[in-house]
Amino acid sequence: MDWRLAGVALGQVVDLEHGNACAVDRHSGDLAVTTAGDTNGNGANVAIFHKATGTPKTYTYAKIEGFTSCVYDNDGNLFVDGTPARGYGYDYELAELPRRAESLQSVNVQDGLAWNAPLQWDGQYLAIGQDVLPKILRYSVRSGYATYVGSTPLSDAYDAFQFVIAGKKAIVVNTYYVYFYVERWNVLVYDYPAGGDSTLNMLDTGTPVGGIALSRRPK
Repeated sequence: MDWRLAGVALGQVVDLEHGNACAVDRHSGDLAVTTAGDTNGNGANVAIFHKATGTPKTYTYAKIEGFTSCVYDNDGNLFVDGTPARGYGYDYELAELPRRAESLQSVNVQDGLAWNAPLQWDGQYLAIGQDVLPKILRYSVRSGYATYVGSTPLSDAYDAFQFVIAGKKAIVVNTYYVYFYVERWNVLVYDYPAGGDSTLNMLDTGTPVGGIALSRRPK
């Protein structure tokens, strides 16, 4: 994977209205960007930039009104999720764009997807965040079905809305409240996949933290 694509990703997202998240395929260098569309979901899509350049190819999915998170697995299959379109219930929807496929395909999640479900790939399983009673749920995905295999409890988090996995650590953005309605943000580190209480608080601030990303140390 070319880590310089992080900068390319930022530049491309700025050019896309309502961009939400991005992911890079380590094999092809393709860049995926999810967009939420307007308040009615108009314009929501997944844009794939071949080798992170040029004009993207866009994909829509009838069951998703606004795309949120995305991640590639080890084989170049892309997973995306988002808010359900009208008539498709209340749970978040999960879809897959298999490598070399021409359309997004449905993935049924065992017990459904919680609201606000960030996605990561841990090297073996699809990891899906849950911000209510915070935890990271792990799923094995095969033939359009995501089977639950375990969870990582984030015991001392309050509202864990975004995370990254780095080897045997999960780094989590968390928001919490002090003095009634005073909101604060911190970045907590957990053992992965064991979870429990955090082992490190990397940041604690009254300034909103929207997300985190990791970069490789320069050689």
